[in-house]
Amino acid sequence: MLFLWYGSILAALATLAFGLSRRSPKYVVISAILFLPFSYYFLGFPVAIRYVGLLPVALLLLAIIMKRKHMSKAAV
Repeated sequence: MLFLWYGSILAALATLAFGLSRRSPKYVVISAILFLPFSYYFLGFPVAIRYVGLLPVALLLLAIIMKRKHMSKAAV
């Protein structure tokens, strides 16, 4: 069971790194989806680490910003 957690985290980090290096919002959204089980687990913690649960929201906002910047460069 723990292997699935590690696999999900590694896949999410790999797609996030690839998406940031290519500046592709599609891969950042995939990374946010892969981070969902991990972040859902940490939302139940009563300490400051529970804010890790907001990571998919931050990644989705990053993808939106990346998409808007890409669209504005294409329009110019």
